[in-house]
Amino acid sequence: MIGASSSEINISLQTDNNGNNIADKPSFKLLRPPFAESRNFSYKGLHFNSWFYDMDTTIADKLGTDEMKRTNFIHLKTGQGNLYIHLAPLTFSNYFLLHGDNFAYYENVLSVIAPDTKKLVWDEYFIDKKGFYSDNDDEDNEGSNSLNELFKYKQTKWALLIAIFTLLLYVLLEMRRRQRFIPVISKPRNDSLDFVKTIGRLYYDRGDHHNLSHKMAAYFLEHVRNKYKLPTSNLDDEFITKLQFKTGCDEAEVRGIVTFINQLNRTSSVTARQVTDFHKQLESFYQKA
Repeated sequence: MIGASSSEINISLQTDNNGNNIADKPSFKLLRPPFAESRNFSYKGLHFNSWFYDMDTTIADKLGTDEMKRTNFIHLKTGQGNLYIHLAPLTFSNYFLLHGDNFAYYENVLSVIAPDTKKLVWDEYFIDKKGFYSDNDDEDNEGSNSLNELFKYKQTKWALLIAIFTLLLYVLLEMRRRQRFIPVISKPRNDSLDFVKTIGRLYYDRGDHHNLSHKMAAYFLEHVRNKYKLPTSNLDDEFITKLQFKTGCDEAEVRGIVTFINQLNRTSSVTARQVTDFHKQLESFYQKA
């Protein structure tokens, strides 16, 4: 039971002890007058049962009732002001207004406010577990109350505990020091040989056998100078002997390569067969040397 009384205003209201209540089909009605028509607005769902059971009718006018014809909307006239009290806040929620044509209820209720009103004050109140009005002083307990409500249900309680335990286990496992992966270092490739092979195939396809053989010979001599530190200005018997000694290849194989290079410098005609044989000789040399 909640009451409010003073020398100017004397009204009393009552609310259900259990706070929220499930009604089969709660409805609200606006009275005529002051409204143009008296009609019911209903919806299915929660609604808060509060009503006025005692009021001073000399200063209070009934404007609306609930499904049990209990007054829940009144108008108070005091001095030069007007006070409107509505005990069904859910009628201003989207759930109620979007049901059917309930938006007309909202329009009619707000139509009692004077059109020239310049200032509106919104004041919020909350209902505690005992059903009494209270302000924001108990916000510190909202977190603990919410957890208590969740832990009331066995399935929800175990789901939260398992989630918290899993999160803590994950944090502990991620806190341990991890060893960096050792990257696999592959053996360096000789890209120069791949490049020479690609260029060789290009020249071979074009049919420029002399130019191709010249490029292969130049690369061979460059390889000898860099790896074996031998001068290649004179490709004579002394050069063949030194190269055969440093590489360990057969003298006949080294002599065949050098002889073809010397012939290449004296002629401009090279057949495809000669290019193929020269390439095989060089490949054999690179593999053995």
